[in-house]
Parts: sequence; structure tokens; C-alpha cells
Amino acid sequence: MPTNYIDVSVVIPNIDGSSLLGPCLNSLMDSAEDMSIEVILVDNGSKDNSIDVAKSIFSDIIVVENDRNLGFATACNQGAAKANGRYVLLLNNDVILGKSMLRSLVQFADCDVQAAMWQPTVKLPDGSLDTAGSFFTMSGFIRHRGWAQFNDRLLLTPSRVFSVKGACMLLNRTALESVKGLDGSFFCYWEETDLAWRLQLRGWEIRFVPICCAEHKNGATVSRILSDADRNYLSFRNRFHAILRNSSITTLIKVVPIHLACCLVVALQFAIGRRRDCSLAVCRAIWWNLRHLNSLRRERSVVQGYRTVSDRVLFRDVSSRIPFVEAMGDLRKYVVAFKSQRPAG
Repeated sequence: MPTNYIDVSVVIPNIDGSSLLGPCLNSLMDSAEDMSIEVILVDNGSKDNSIDVAKSIFSDIIVVENDRNLGFATACNQGAAKANGRYVLLLNNDVILGKSMLRSLVQFADCDVQAAMWQPTVKLPDGSLDTAGSFFTMSGFIRHRGWAQFNDRLLLTPSRVFSVKGACMLLNRTALESVKGLDGSFFCYWEETDLAWRLQLRGWEIRFVPICCAEHKNGATVSRILSDADRNYLSFRNRFHAILRNSSITTLIKVVPIHLACCLVVALQFAIGRRRDCSLAVCRAIWWNLRHLNSLRRERSVVQGYRTVSDRVLFRDVSSRIPFVEAMGDLRKYVVAFKSQRPAG
């Protein structure tokens, strides 16, 4: 085996995360065990001592320094461009990996030739489930799988999913490069789902691996740097962007009218709940996509050009149909979650 052989390149985007990096990096060492890894920290203009903290733990860490926040997607792409490993682990700085988790995940991936992206069970600090993979719905929204969707088989058996959360996901580096990585224009939100979708268009599968586990302090970074309105704008803009670019014509015809209606329902509920900033953000997100239809057509032509599977095959077992009343309930819960965070004034 060559002396420079690397199993996993771990890419960690960071901004002012000095208090988070210590636990994250220390858990990474225990999680990798005897595997060969390299750690790439992409710093998005931190004002704290994040880089010094990282170097004190990994003396040979590779650091990419940006003078400003370029977003999660671009930071991940910058790190992946420097990767030499067979796999790339995209890791949030607020994640703590379980002991031997990374080694176990790589061992599973080595035997899983059909997949290009793998995610462990990710829990929140209180032990509740953060994510076990997501499914696509005909409303255009994805539905995160929770404990209620599990049974004994799912708790023990790896399963195919439509997408995973970007907090902790392992990628086949060759597959990642074949689709040109994450879309940097997304900044953050839905960039990992868009990536998973494009990988599946090429015939790869996305896998949830329950035997491995990590802990995620959800939103520890994004809640510091983005307002509620910004988060809604990016989430709704990027989701609609991905739908318009990645769907087949048949799927577009089915999904777009429903998705637009759901977006307007959310905007109306925000307005009724006196969250005018969030209501306008959703409307601006829709308008952005309508204004950029010409460029979206060009992007769509490129993406559809490397499609190897139909949507009928792609969505088999990874999409779900939910009753209208239940879907409206999900949207109401989403709005209520933001209303509870209403800023003063």
C-alpha cells in the first residue's frame, strides 16, 4: 500500500466555531481508529481562534482560509477539491462522532457498490432523532424519517433513502466529482438534497446506515449567522431551484403546481402570524426562480444530459404520498416553529 494512501478526507466548514471544534475533532480521532484520514478545515472568515484550536488537535490539518463567509456549499467544494481520500466525509463542526463510527461506515461503504452517499443515525444532544434519511413527496417538500417511521427491521438494516442531512455524510469521491460537487449558489439549505438528487440521476443510490451513530447540535452555526427570514428565503429558493432543474417533465407537471400552492400557504400563514419578514422571504424565493428561468433552463439541460434513470425508477421506494390534511399540518408546524422564535419588535 502506498505511504500516502488515505481512506477518508474529512471536510469541516467553520465560522467562529472554536468552542465546537474541540469536541468534534477529538471524537473524529476516536471514530476513525486506525484508518488513514486527512482533515481539511475550511474557515469562512472566522474572527475567533478556530484555526489555532484545530491545529492544536491536528497538527497536520489542512486549512483553507476565506476572508468572508462563502456558505456551506462552497466551503465543502473547496475542501473536497483538496481531498486525496477514497471517500470524503462532509462534517459540521457541531457534530460529535460515535466511537468507531467512521471506521464502521467506511467498512459498510466498501461493500456497497450501488451507493455514493451514506449517512449514520444522527441524534440530537437529548437523545431524540435528528435524521435517519428523508423521502421526497409530491408536494416538492422532503419528509424526514423519525422514530415513528421505524420498525425493528429499519433499526437494524441499512436502507435506501432519497436524501440525507449535510451534517455528517460520507461520499464516494469519484461520484462526487462526476456531478461537480455541491451547488455553490445554494449557500446553505437543500444543497445536500440537490446533490443526492443529482447523484441518483446518474444511477447511484443514497443509503442510511443505522448501525453507526453521531450526535448533532442542530443549528449551532446557522442560527448565529442567518435571520429567520434569510433561512426561509434560502430554503424555499433552493428547493424550488432543485425541483425545476432536476425533475423530469412529467414530475414537473405533477409537482410544481402543488409546490407553489404550498409555498403560498406558508407565506399566508406567516403573514397571519405577524411574521411579515418570513412571509416576504418565501415570496421573494419564488420570484427569484421565476426571474431566472432562462439560466435555470441552461442548468437543467446540463443536469438532464447525464440522467441515466427515469424518475419512475429514481423515486421507487424513496418517495411518499401523504394525505392533503396531513401535508397542511406539516406546513403549519413549520410556521409555528418559526413563530416561536419571533424577534423582539
